[in-house]
Amino acid sequence: MAEQRANCSNFSPSLYQINTRVLLAELHKELSRPATLLDLIEKYLPVLKQYDINFLYLLGVWQTGPGSIAVSKSNEGWREELLHELPDLIESDITGSPFAIASYTLHTDFGKPDDLIAAKKRLNDESIYLILDFVPNHVGLDHRWIDENPEFLIVGTEQDLRENPKRWTRIGNKILAYGRDPYYDGWPDTVQINYRHTGLRQAMIREILSISRFCDGLRCDMSMLLLPDVIHRTWGNRTIPTDGTTPVDQSFWLDAIPETRQIRPDFIFIAEVYWDLEWELQQQGFNYTYDKRLYDRLRDRIAEPVRFHLKADISFMKKSVRFLENHDEPRAAAVYSDERQHQAAAILSYCVPGMHFFAEGQFEGYKSKVSMHVGRRRKESPNPAISTFYALLHKYRNSIKNSVYSLKNIVPAWEANPTHVNFIAWTMFNHLEEMYLFVVNYGSTNGQCRVLLDNFLDDVNNVDLNFNDLVADKAYKRSVEELRKIGLYIDLPMWGFHVFLVK
Repeated sequence: MAEQRANCSNFSPSLYQINTRVLLAELHKELSRPATLLDLIEKYLPVLKQYDINFLYLLGVWQTGPGSIAVSKSNEGWREELLHELPDLIESDITGSPFAIASYTLHTDFGKPDDLIAAKKRLNDESIYLILDFVPNHVGLDHRWIDENPEFLIVGTEQDLRENPKRWTRIGNKILAYGRDPYYDGWPDTVQINYRHTGLRQAMIREILSISRFCDGLRCDMSMLLLPDVIHRTWGNRTIPTDGTTPVDQSFWLDAIPETRQIRPDFIFIAEVYWDLEWELQQQGFNYTYDKRLYDRLRDRIAEPVRFHLKADISFMKKSVRFLENHDEPRAAAVYSDERQHQAAAILSYCVPGMHFFAEGQFEGYKSKVSMHVGRRRKESPNPAISTFYALLHKYRNSIKNSVYSLKNIVPAWEANPTHVNFIAWTMFNHLEEMYLFVVNYGSTNGQCRVLLDNFLDDVNNVDLNFNDLVADKAYKRSVEELRKIGLYIDLPMWGFHVFLVK
């Protein structure tokens, strides 16, 4: 066991996301003066320190342009969504998507470029690291490459525009492809860039190196769209450079990540990634990859797929970003309107190895999703029960930092009792040689099971073990002999959980 602990220790860092545009606007009203990034950092430092946050992700700091903003205002489908999320929407609320980037410079509404460097320094002084956006698949409609380097983009014909107006647009005398993925029509506030063009790849690496001065890492939007097979599936021969340049077929990340780390060895790359391509991007150098599969399985509220997911190799788990909400997904408190479900899903997300991703407002139990096209959100009141739970969750997470994870086998409590299928259990050994046992009944019925503690008991010479339940503040004594023979008996209500400190 000692050797296993040495080889499998896991840090499980935490990341906290802030919607920069919305929070700065709120802070401006609160302060009755223009708010700066440093004001925003100072406001949230107490929260970051209270929850021992390691990474702050400032969403949407880069410059957007009037062309992309105009599309956000005129797109009827988007406006319908905006009115649903913000019924009292007014025109000035529509600020454009932060993923339609005109340039990787601090948005002029947020301050001077040096303000980012000051914000990074302030965070680093508190041992917190700054994550910013990198949107590699496309640029906004106001980006200088449209005029200066159209060879970096995917150029079409009049026929393309006539046949697929949702995938192509006219800008000046050019027909350009909207940014998109292989399954949907384009994002009409963006244009697609071409990663088979050598010059474009070099330009994007220069962008990363320039951004790296302002932050400690990047959250890379839709990272899998840059993989060669995905490019081919989406665009076919459209990516053959129009200027005669020899097309490149190697993944961009295999060039960009090592080159960045020659200058910034500790620079962090986080991939937003779907379609089961997480492992591939981890192998290409990403420190962390989104775990949307766990998110979906938890949302489906079926225990067996969640348990199967948590059997993954520890090296994969340690690089997985666990989340219950982010700017793309509905609020966790809205998805899990039953607070017991919310708590059970949070234990399964945030008490296992990986990076733990929290969004501003999640600790308060906010339910209203904020569109990326607006700079204002609904006013909401915190839910004290959810806030209390997340404070407890923080204590559990603190107890299992640098811990060794082991998923436990579950068996029926007695013959013909099928409720054991809803149970998931795992142990975490921390650096103090303490064992924590987590057991969750992830099902809609009361249930019973037995948890097999297997190899942990091999090293135990005691007659009895004490199970201190940190949730119910109770203690139980169990015979080691019984535990070896038939396992630990558990009886939990639906969506219930135990967190035991085992002594």
